[in-house]
Amino acid sequence: RAPYRHCARPGGSPATSPPALAVPAAQRSMCLGHRLAPAGPAYNVGEYTEIHGPVDPDRFRTAIQQVVAATETLRVRFTAEGDTVRGLVDPDPAWDLPVIDLTGEGDPRSAAEAWMAADFATPFDLDRSPLFRYALLHLTATHWIWYQRYHHIAVDGYSCSLLARRVADAYSALVAGTPHTPPPAPLAPLVAADEAYRTGQRHASDREFWTSALFGHPDAVSLSARPPQ
Repeated sequence: RAPYRHCARPGGSPATSPPALAVPAAQRSMCLGHRLAPAGPAYNVGEYTEIHGPVDPDRFRTAIQQVVAATETLRVRFTAEGDTVRGLVDPDPAWDLPVIDLTGEGDPRSAAEAWMAADFATPFDLDRSPLFRYALLHLTATHWIWYQRYHHIAVDGYSCSLLARRVADAYSALVAGTPHTPPPAPLAPLVAADEAYRTGQRHASDREFWTSALFGHPDAVSLSARPPQ
């Protein structure tokens, strides 16, 4: 493993439990699916951002902390009892930002890709937040990589780009010395919108439409030799 240092932040969640949220159907299914195979990385999503130029790791960590504080999906963890799944938003989860020094490697780019591949194969624990993993990989004085890994239950591909933009805006403001506060992104409105849809007439109409549209069609084709579950 390459040498690294931590840009650590103090604190962590207090002992008191945060209030529980209902979760949308897609997250509920994903949570139950994860618990069938918790040791696998099938639900990992992420990306990496190449930065050509100098980077201040301490400011970068502060920018991430600002975004984490404003974005509840980065602080959520999940509990399940039977088929009931609840989301718990931790007010202040503990995390760090490893700075991986690859400047002494013969091929820093290959070393970075190997480090990211190994980390990406690591599964998350849904019972513990945060469901993200960040790292700064230092290749040369003017070449850095910001690595981002998430559990898909909290972040999708489109969200990755939104979060990267929020961190970039916060970091740019810190470097420029200009005031900036990432806008809040709470989960409760999304949960309420999903619940309103699922209990409303539109959901019933959509279900009726697709049941009628797909009636009589052959079973879905699969490339797997295994029978349908």
